[in-house]
Amino acid sequence: MAVTYLLQVQTSIGRRDSGILKITTASGDPPSAIALLERYASLGCKDELEQVLVKGRDWCAEVLQSHASHPLLIYFRSLETRAGWPATLAALLDLAAVIEAIDEPKLRGKAILLREEGTNLADELSKLLRLDIDRPTTDREVLQQILERAARAGYGTPKPHGLERLASLRKRYAPTVEALSRHLGSPPAPLLPNDRGLSREELAQLT
Repeated sequence: MAVTYLLQVQTSIGRRDSGILKITTASGDPPSAIALLERYASLGCKDELEQVLVKGRDWCAEVLQSHASHPLLIYFRSLETRAGWPATLAALLDLAAVIEAIDEPKLRGKAILLREEGTNLADELSKLLRLDIDRPTTDREVLQQILERAARAGYGTPKPHGLERLASLRKRYAPTVEALSRHLGSPPAPLLPNDRGLSREELAQLT
C-alpha cells in the first residue's frame, strides 16, 4: 500500500513538474505569458500555440485531480526551477486571457477552455486550503503594454474593449492564484518579464 502511494506521488509530481519545465524553458523563470508569446513568435512556431493551450488545459486537469486527491502534493516543490506550480498556472491563465483579448479566432476557443480549467483548479485548491483572497487591481497601463507587445510580435490587434476584457478576466483568477503563491512561498508569475512595466522609451526600442 505504501509503495503504491509513493509511486502515485512520484508520478503526479513528475507530470506536474514536466509541465512547469516546458513553460519556464520557453518563457522564463518565473514564467510570463507575454514572454512565451514573444518567444514562440521569434522562433517562427506560433502555430504550436494551439497545442500549448490544449496541453495546458490537460495539465490543469491533472494537477487538480492529483492535488485534490492527495493534498500533500500541493506543498511538494519543483526541484529544477524556482517557479512553483502556481506561477505556471498564472502564466497559462494570462496566456489564455491575452489571446481572448486580441483578434486570434483560431486560438480563442482553446484559450477559453484553458482559462476555465485553470480557474477551476485555482478555485478548488484555494477552497481546500481555506485561503483568504485579496482583490487588488491590476495596473491597466501594464495590461496595455502586454497587448501592444503581443501585436508587435505578430499576433492579432486588441479587440474593441480588449483591454477591459483582459482586466475583467484577470480580476477573476489572478487574486486566487496569487494567494496560492503566497501560501506556498513561491514567486508569482510576472505580467511583464522582470515583474516591472516598461517605459514608453523601452517599448519603442522593442520595435
